[in-house]
Amino acid sequence: MVGKNPSSMVYVRIKERACGRLGIGFKKYLLPTTVSAKKLIALIKSINRDKDIDGLIVQLPLPKKINTAEIMPLIARDKDIDGFTPGSPFISPVYQGIFSLLKKYKITLKNKNVIILANSLSFGQPLEKLLRQKGAKPETLIIKSHRPPPMTKSKIKKANIIITALGRPCLLRPAMIKNHSAIIDVGFSRLKNKLYGDVDSSCRAKAAYLSPVPGGIGPLTVALLLKNLVNKN
Repeated sequence: MVGKNPSSMVYVRIKERACGRLGIGFKKYLLPTTVSAKKLIALIKSINRDKDIDGLIVQLPLPKKINTAEIMPLIARDKDIDGFTPGSPFISPVYQGIFSLLKKYKITLKNKNVIILANSLSFGQPLEKLLRQKGAKPETLIIKSHRPPPMTKSKIKKANIIITALGRPCLLRPAMIKNHSAIIDVGFSRLKNKLYGDVDSSCRAKAAYLSPVPGGIGPLTVALLLKNLVNKN
């Protein structure tokens, strides 16, 4: 982990505790925001070579000065339990968690309009591919502000299923969603020691399904991440 992003610190702490409960060895490399890309790359390559380490996670987000698209492919494929590198044998635990919830609550994907709200295409495009394989009609919308433009709002309002991973507390409100839509909230923010998702809780009255934050995708992601590790060939 580079820096002290509050959300990242929570995620790492949860992963560490889960590893402790399961007897999985866990080692943290906590780097300052001043670290150079060169030093980060050297550390990743060193871990790749270490035969005693089975899984490697680079906690996102990285500081803006470091090119995430350059860093993530450097993780050895057989250690990429987060499923970020091209050709990784692992499916992202976040994606697995999303499909697990959809299946559990019998939310069908075939011919459904699915809108993915994300900060970058690196999250949306791989998920789009998986959704298409299941017969859905997905589209990723990149949102950079707290006030989505009218065209974006119009697309959100028509969606049968919304998957949001913005980290923007309570951005999605009832007026922006379709009646009886299903919403998977992957977003995570901490304000004044309280955790928030991207979706305002008032949307529950209008949506057919809304995953909770905390307690929804978060715990599933950790469990499925460690499942990737344990099930390694």
